[in-house]
Amino acid sequence: MLIHTVPHRLVDSSCLASARKWRTHAELLRDGAEAPALTTGQRTTLLRDAEAAERQARRRLRAMRAR
Repeated sequence: MLIHTVPHRLVDSSCLASARKWRTHAELLRDGAEAPALTTGQRTTLLRDAEAAERQARRRLRAMRAR
């Protein structure tokens, strides 16, 4: 059986890119939560989603460090 390996620098690059995307998504959600026309529930949902995106970013970074 042939086992394909990916060079560590590519994995690191991919994890960093993914973490960056999740962090950007979190920032956009937080910015959106500041819109004055939102209800409290909508704002809460956006902030909760922003925190979830931050957790995803942290997971990607931990995965990179764990290798």
